[in-house]
Amino acid sequence: MRRTMSRKCGQFLSSKFHRGAFWRDRNSWPAHPRPRISFKHRPKTVRESLALWGLLTYMSIRELWQKRVQDEELFKLEFLIPGRSEKRTVLLSPEVNRLVSPPWPDTEMGIRCAQLRAEMEDILAGERLVVSWAPAGKARDYHQIARLEPLEDNIFDIRSVEPPPALRVLFHFAEKDVLVTHLCSPRSVPVYWLDRVPLLDRRSKAWRKAIAESNANWSVLFPHYSPHSGTQIDDFLSNAVLG
Repeated sequence: MRRTMSRKCGQFLSSKFHRGAFWRDRNSWPAHPRPRISFKHRPKTVRESLALWGLLTYMSIRELWQKRVQDEELFKLEFLIPGRSEKRTVLLSPEVNRLVSPPWPDTEMGIRCAQLRAEMEDILAGERLVVSWAPAGKARDYHQIARLEPLEDNIFDIRSVEPPPALRVLFHFAEKDVLVTHLCSPRSVPVYWLDRVPLLDRRSKAWRKAIAESNANWSVLFPHYSPHSGTQIDDFLSNAVLG
C-alpha cells in the first residue's frame, strides 16, 4: 500500500500538472461550462443591473412621487388652458385636487376655488413669488408663500387671500420647485364648503393639528424620506424673493 502511494506521488510530482503546464494551458481543464444567464431585456446601466438582481430596493424621491401620481395618490397640476410652460411642479392631495378641479358651482365656492386654482397655476408657471421667511414675523397680504414652525419640519403654506374667505394650503417640498400639498383650511372664518375649522392664530390648536396632519401625510406618501430642506429661499424655490 505504501509503495503504491509513493509511486503515485512520484508520478504526480513529475507530471505537467505539478510543473504548472496544467494551469498555463486552459484547454486541458476539465469541461465544466458556466451557466448562461438569459435576459429578456438586457440591462443597459448599473442601476438596471442591480435592480434586476434585487440589490436595489429603493426609489429616488422623484421616482416615488411619480409613482404616487401614477397610482392617483397624488395629482399633478396642469394648466386648464394650454400655452404656458411648466417651470415648477405642484402635486395635489385628493382633498386639494377636489377643490381646484372644475366644474365649480356658480357660487362663492366656485369663485373662490377658481381663484385658488389660478394662483396655483401661477406657481406652476414659475411666476415670481414673494415669501415670508420668518415664521415668528407677521405675514402680509402680498406674501404668497410662508414658512411655518417648527422649522425642522420644513413645512410651508400657500396664502390665498383674495377674494374672502382667506385660505391656507399646507405643503412640503419633495425637491426644489416640487410642491406636495396636503390640505386646505380657512384662515379666519368658518367656510361651509370646507370640512375644516379656521386656523386663526399661528399658535392655535388648529394650526398645530393641521401641521401634524400634513407631516403624517408626508410620512405615508414618502416613508423613507424627509421633506426637502434648506437654509435659504433659493434652496426651495426659483424666482422667489423674501418680502
